[in-house]
Formats: sequence, structure tokens, C-alpha cells
Amino acid sequence: MENIRKLRITGPEEETYVLGEPMHIHQGDLALGRFDPVLVSPDGTEVHIEYFIPARADAETARRLGRLILLEVLAYIVDHFASIQAVSFALGRQIDIRRDGSQLAVARSILLQSIGAAHVMVRPLSAYHRSGEFVVTGLWEYNPPNLRAFNEVLDAERATCESEEASIEAPSPRLERWLKRLLSRATS
Repeated sequence: MENIRKLRITGPEEETYVLGEPMHIHQGDLALGRFDPVLVSPDGTEVHIEYFIPARADAETARRLGRLILLEVLAYIVDHFASIQAVSFALGRQIDIRRDGSQLAVARSILLQSIGAAHVMVRPLSAYHRSGEFVVTGLWEYNPPNLRAFNEVLDAERATCESEEASIEAPSPRLERWLKRLLSRATS
């Protein structure tokens, strides 16, 4: 549970993030991956997020926390860069090989719509990519209704991830009883 609270964003070499650099995502000391590139409009009012590259060390954790990572990146932008008025997304990398591309695209579309993103579209990637892969695009604008929707979704996702982390960390009561019996036999 404590690990979710340690999700953090840095620039390269774990330096303070500078707008326009790749965004590195960490859970505690573990590198989860990075968004690269992070494009900024010439007038400095819009950011474009599109390509998440999971770290090889723990790609499974990055997959499990995918929704939270995306939401935390948006939270970081909102909290740290007052000039940003909109964030556009083009989510096309299929990092979850257990789902088919259409299921992942639908989940991403629902997520973007739930935070108030407009112009959400799902379209197939070009013929040069594997079939069944899609890109989901949308534009999230900084305004009070979108901010409220975003904060509700972020709070819910944090709670879900914390609950999942707690269930992963805590052994089941049955397993705990079995371990106690096993250890008591070993010491007898």
C-alpha cells in the first residue's frame, strides 16, 4: 500500500522533470518506464503524451499500474505547470499482451472519457504494425468540470491500486495459519 504513494516522476537521471523532456516514472526506487517523447506546443500551453516505454526490470508492475501511471502523469502536469491548458493523448503501445488490442483500446477510451477528455477516437494503427492494435486519442482541457472528473477518477484509481497492493502484500488467513503450523512443527 505504501508503494503507491511513492509513485514519482522525474526527468532523465532522476533529475527534476523539465517540460518537454522524457518523463521517467518510478515506484519507490524501481524504474517503471518513461513517456518519450513528451511534446510541448510552441506557445507552451499544450503537452502531447503518446509513447510509454516500460522498463525491462519490472514491466509487469508497469502493466498493472498502467492506468495509475497515466493519471499520475496528468496530475503532475496539472500540479507543476500552470501554463499548460490542455494535454493531448495518443495511446497506441500495447503493453498488456494478455488482452487483445480492441479490449485495451476500449479501456483506454473509457478512461480518457471518464476524466473529461474530448474528441476521443479509436482507430487502427497503420498496416505496418501488427493487426489488432489501435491508437486512442483524446484532448483533456484544463477547466473546472474536467478537473473535478479527473480528481474523482485519480482518487478512485489510487484507492484501487492501494487495495490491490495490500492484498498482494498480505497473505491470506488460510496461508498464514498453514505457515504458522509449518513453522511450529519445524521448531518442535
